[in-house]
Amino acid sequence: DLCLSAADIGHMKPHPLPFRLALESLDVKAEEAIFIGDSPEHDVAGAHGVGMRAIWVRRESYAAIDSIRPDAAVDSLSEILSVLDSWQPGWRTPQTTELG
Repeated sequence: DLCLSAADIGHMKPHPLPFRLALESLDVKAEEAIFIGDSPEHDVAGAHGVGMRAIWVRRESYAAIDSIRPDAAVDSLSEILSVLDSWQPGWRTPQTTELG
């Protein structure tokens, strides 16, 4: 598990540093990671800026931005597994059949 905050890093998203530090800390390449967030401007653009795919969780507090295109968009967290199934069929183990 990993928890990073802007206070720890000194930069807010979409700055690339929080994303890069998370990837480095987990020893994961950007192209192997997926960022899930509710802000197109901060989460989706930031993830794309370092080469990660991004899933946008639509929220009333954040509107779509035409210039920022997530790799997928969902209305609830429960839809994320279906997106991952479409991207990587057969990835699930019996323990990953449900979120939570």
